[in-house]
Amino acid sequence: MYTIGHVIYGVPLTDKISGIIERAGQDPGDLGFTVLYSGAANWTPGYLGEELVEFTECDGDFPLSKLAVQPTAKQRAAAQAKIDGLPPKVKAALGKVDVWVVWSTS
Repeated sequence: MYTIGHVIYGVPLTDKISGIIERAGQDPGDLGFTVLYSGAANWTPGYLGEELVEFTECDGDFPLSKLAVQPTAKQRAAAQAKIDGLPPKVKAALGKVDVWVVWSTS
């Protein structure tokens, strides 16, 4: 098992957001969230938005300059369209739309 970092533009799927979605009888994947695997998490990690770059601990030494990425206008628009399509209760619980590292495992 190894750790994977997903650099995304959008919002991470947090435990709080997962709970809101599940209490409404829905699944994050059905609302457009990318659902990731993590055997170590007590909830399912994921994100809503666009992945900019991915890296793993298997890549060896990893220069932080590879993480200095910004979304294109097309990626920003695609992420915003996904967010705009969410139910109001879920949308209200989202954090700041930004560039994030979302962690998962293999």
